[in-house]
Amino acid sequence: MRIPYLPGEPFVMNCASEQAVGLVSWWPTLGSLGALHLRDYAGINGGVGTGISSWQPDQELVFSPVYDGTSSRFDCGASEPFRNLSAATFVAWVRWGGAVNGMTGSARDIIRLDGAFAFGGGWTSGKVRLWTWDTSGALVAGPDSTSRIDDKNVHLVCAVIDGLTNSIYVDGKLEASSAYTGGIDASTNHLFISSNGGNSEWWNGLIGDCRIYRRALSQSEIRNIYAPETRWDLYEPIQTKRYFLPMDRKIKFTYVNLDGMGQRGFLV
Repeated sequence: MRIPYLPGEPFVMNCASEQAVGLVSWWPTLGSLGALHLRDYAGINGGVGTGISSWQPDQELVFSPVYDGTSSRFDCGASEPFRNLSAATFVAWVRWGGAVNGMTGSARDIIRLDGAFAFGGGWTSGKVRLWTWDTSGALVAGPDSTSRIDDKNVHLVCAVIDGLTNSIYVDGKLEASSAYTGGIDASTNHLFISSNGGNSEWWNGLIGDCRIYRRALSQSEIRNIYAPETRWDLYEPIQTKRYFLPMDRKIKFTYVNLDGMGQRGFLV
């Protein structure tokens, strides 16, 4: 797998990428602003961490906070874009449990806005599940993936709400879908990564890249996020630009002396 970035290497969102269309928030852990802060590269919903004691390099996720399953989470606040979703896609690269840190599989939320949507692991099934609160406030559970993700391997998990159907994808493949026309309730609660409202159901493992879209991604778009050739398209490196002038070219400039008198000259 091609991994072009290292922790701390600067980058920005590639706005020309197909993966940027309809992106509400994007929390790439490579772009964190410190151990207790996740930068939102697509919006203004940076996450403030609690109970994050360490970050871990990972061969596939590159870099991730270690969510301990007992208190670790990020609070991404209450934001208007989260409350006006007629369609949505939730994307995350995750490792559920992991032998490196002795973590064991246990069901937890990946991303949740209580009263609107929740995306995480089913309690006893080891599968990924989507929960949706419809516009009447009723909670609708499902669908669940067909495959388990608690095998301590890295997986791309996605949930799509398109207005007619709720769908679950694992590693770029559609695994389950169910009819759903209830909409998404406009909750004013805070959105959390790795927690149920900041109080329970904490994720146990790693979350390396988390996204929310205000549209339903197609199967081919989800496949492109998973495929090694296109996985990193949303990341755009910041490159230092150098300008070269002909040998006989002069640059006119003005500078100010310490006595406040302006002077003019040429840079050669």
